[in-house]
Amino acid sequence: DQPGAEQGSSDPDWIDGKFGKALSFNGQNQALSVGECDFDDSEGSMECWVRLSAETQAREGTILRLDGGGPWTYHILRRMENTSRVGYFTYDGEHVRGVVSEELAPGWHHVLCTHSVASGKAAMYVDGAKVGESDFVKTTCKGAALGIGGIPGQQVGNPLHGDIDEVRISNAVRTPEAAAGGPYEKDDSTSLLLHLDEGRGVVRVGGAYPGGIQPPGFFAANGTLYAAYDLLERYCGVRWYAPGDLGTVYNVTGDLK
Repeated sequence: DQPGAEQGSSDPDWIDGKFGKALSFNGQNQALSVGECDFDDSEGSMECWVRLSAETQAREGTILRLDGGGPWTYHILRRMENTSRVGYFTYDGEHVRGVVSEELAPGWHHVLCTHSVASGKAAMYVDGAKVGESDFVKTTCKGAALGIGGIPGQQVGNPLHGDIDEVRISNAVRTPEAAAGGPYEKDDSTSLLLHLDEGRGVVRVGGAYPGGIQPPGFFAANGTLYAAYDLLERYCGVRWYAPGDLGTVYNVTGDLK
């Protein structure tokens, strides 16, 4: 099982997506983080469907992002500031390299970013067409958390104003012909796959619980407790932000009024 996804300062909104449901980010305080996505620095791909809002953003908006440490490096797919262009950039601790698309029309677009140490190249494809490529030097992002829609934290960094569906991280270089479809199915090269079809509650990754908590075994004493937590979070909108009654938040509906 893969780890769970943990929402940022504010939960993204559920909407009808490219395939089933998707997540909408308001460009202010919404982001999603996947603690571990098994990202491979030597060779791989990251991709998603993104719907850009008609309005441009005064600052860049993060679509997908990984940050490595020792030294600090990154892979970033982002919407460029004041435009409807998207760009894919890598930083190896010394140099930033990247490629930027032309202006994109409002609506859904499939974006695929690939990298390979063997070829020394990183490339970006939009809607199945190659935008361009740049030189690539291995980063330190192996095993890094994946940020979606912004840089999660108490204050979300570089938040995206737009919608995201079908996020996939692979440990192989995908071809645009094979990647531009959807919804995807997991194969031997898939490290992370988010359909984002829950439609309510929190995002599930590979059936795991939020924050990377793994479900207990069948005979574990806390199994029923975790099942109750899951029911309350997923279907009843209950959130625990701190111990005690003050940290428990829920909407009062129906007969409870």
